[in-house]
Amino acid sequence: MSADSWQNQGKSEVLTSINQQFLSRELAALDKQEQSVLEEVSRIQRLKAAAAQELLNSQSIAPEPLDISPEMADEAIAALRAEFDAKVEGGRDDGYVIQEDINFTAVEKKLRLEENKDKLEALYRMVKAGSCPAILKEEGGRYCIAEVFLDPISDRKKCVYSRRMALEAKRIWGNKYPNAIDEARKMGITLIDREIANAHLTLTSVSHSDIEDFVQATDAEERGGYVPIFQRVHATCARKAYCCITTIPSPAKAGLPNTFVAGWRGMLWV
Repeated sequence: MSADSWQNQGKSEVLTSINQQFLSRELAALDKQEQSVLEEVSRIQRLKAAAAQELLNSQSIAPEPLDISPEMADEAIAALRAEFDAKVEGGRDDGYVIQEDINFTAVEKKLRLEENKDKLEALYRMVKAGSCPAILKEEGGRYCIAEVFLDPISDRKKCVYSRRMALEAKRIWGNKYPNAIDEARKMGITLIDREIANAHLTLTSVSHSDIEDFVQATDAEERGGYVPIFQRVHATCARKAYCCITTIPSPAKAGLPNTFVAGWRGMLWV
């Protein structure tokens, strides 16, 4: 074999070796990308399964049957009336505002209709929970009754927002928490919505404790990992309280334990 042939063969072997190294690296990179894609697909499948399960479970969440007696109905309406009268009379630092010219007799009449028995039962549960239900507004002949929470309710302080976030908290932090959406459903109510909270609850109130309570989140907010809360915080240097709607992280976004928990407020329309 001539010297040129040996030289060409050497070059070919070098090129082959370089190509093999390049292809090996390329295959390794593709394997890594494939693994990442498979992990992401697996994560999405788990989320879909959890969401589907949450949907199925939420459809089955319902209040415990309550055979409300006339005495129980009177108790619920009397509590609502007492809060209404105290608010109308004024002179109380209660941290919320109601629409003017609400007719309590009209509200009571609607609550006592047989077709609204479930609403009356929900009101009774609110009263027994100590959540201070109040009539906030009228719209199109319907009345909004919401929990105004003058002070925190102890057994609602450590909830996560939804069943999905409860699963997250269990997986990431190892703790089991009730979720606000299901807890509200068990009472026959929904979480208070942001519009109602902004219009009627975000007033300063120095006579009551600091509070953090979930309000309804949009789907985009929940997917993004930050959900809204109503917050009342007292300043340490002055007799002042500040109220606003802000957000807290989901368990997956939280950097510290229990920074994703809050209480909750509910409402109903009748």
